[in-house]
Amino acid sequence: MLNRLKEYQFSALEKVFGGLPGEVYLFGSKVNLKRKGGDIDILWICPNDDLRTLQKKLELTVKYQKMFDERIDIQIFPSIE
Repeated sequence: MLNRLKEYQFSALEKVFGGLPGEVYLFGSKVNLKRKGGDIDILWICPNDDLRTLQKKLELTVKYQKMFDERIDIQIFPSIE
């Protein structure tokens, strides 16, 4: 895996997004090996209209930040089908 996530960050993301429908992608500075710092940028392609809400985004953000006090930015988009 070519990214700058540490193992504990990857494990935490698996706990946060595991079991949710759709696909989860890492993007932004964490996928650029030449960069330093930066928040964790996540793109969640979610097929379920009921889960694509600000409330769900905040819930997932808080769930991650309770494990680690780090910045995470979650973008939720519908599936293209």
